[in-house]
Amino acid sequence: MNSEVDHTTYLGLRALPIDAVIYEQGNGNGRLINALCDQCLFTEAIEHVLQTDDRLVQRVGQVI
Repeated sequence: MNSEVDHTTYLGLRALPIDAVIYEQGNGNGRLINALCDQCLFTEAIEHVLQTDDRLVQRVGQVI
């Protein structure tokens, strides 16, 4: 099994893995992470987004 993580790039910049962004926005608090994920899913449904990215998580995290 390959343990190497593929960090996607955006405009040539390395992006953080989405789970790292979620952990950071939720301050490591399980309840905040759960609320953040719920709000991300709700936002995706309202905005008809097909895939969560770090920008969506950061935008939603600023509101919580």
